[in-house]
Amino acid sequence: MPDIRDIKVFIIADFNFDDFRYTLVTLKNDKKVISKQDIGFAKEGDESNTISEITDFEIDKDYVFTLNTKSKTENDFKIIKTERFRIDENGLIVVIK
Repeated sequence: MPDIRDIKVFIIADFNFDDFRYTLVTLKNDKKVISKQDIGFAKEGDESNTISEITDFEIDKDYVFTLNTKSKTENDFKIIKTERFRIDENGLIVVIK
């Protein structure tokens, strides 16, 4: 992702067989981690190889992240929680209310 002044922004994908996780990381001076947050992942269901909940993310041009957590109901997923946050000029993750 593009830098925010001297803050480097990365989204790291971690795929482990059926599991996945996306983590947002901000660095300052190319080495110091300023903030880190999971922004995309799934929670395993009661039965093997099933998903009970999934969180996905969207990013707009102003670095506003929207996380939607969806829960499995019957055959569909319904949004149960929406969170929004942004990265400030210091590289910190700030919740938007």
